[in-house]
Amino acid sequence: METVVNVKFAYRLRPKDAYPTDYDLALDTEGSVIAAVLNSYQTIRPGVEIRFARSVRDITDSMEYMLFDLEFTTYHTISIT
Repeated sequence: METVVNVKFAYRLRPKDAYPTDYDLALDTEGSVIAAVLNSYQTIRPGVEIRFARSVRDITDSMEYMLFDLEFTTYHTISIT
């Protein structure tokens, strides 16, 4: 069985910050969230595997938040023995 899992979060960009600093921190946070989700399946029962599929990023019109939509595919296998 295959299931799509989306993780959505926002990262606040400081209004007076030098643009690249907060942008870089937002991307670092994205990487941390991806790693946390991928590592989480190790504690799930055998037969479950999570793979990162894609990331969609957007910045609000006010440029105060960077929005992330991370997509993962979860594969469930059943052993028939």
